[in-house]
Amino acid sequence: FTERMLQEYTMLDHKPSEIAASAVSMALRASHRQPWSATLHHYSGYTEEELASCMSKMSQIIIGNPHQNHQAVAKKYNSTKYGKVSQMNFSHTLSALVRKF
Repeated sequence: FTERMLQEYTMLDHKPSEIAASAVSMALRASHRQPWSATLHHYSGYTEEELASCMSKMSQIIIGNPHQNHQAVAKKYNSTKYGKVSQMNFSHTLSALVRKF
């Protein structure tokens, strides 16, 4: 999620640490793992509620046009080295995340 956000002008409203923490939270949710924990809050300095705006914006960007003009990122993460994550469909999980926040 993070590398894709580097290409988005609208993400300049958020600190790099906020984008990184949001990406971790979104990845945990997308992989159906335990969501944000006290440990993650301690080390990142963010609560999940503080990340809500950033996660919502990131989700909308990914859902809106997942590969539009960003074939290089999609191709990079289509390799076995990265577990072919660009082929995974996170639309349902991310749509639920947008509705939550």
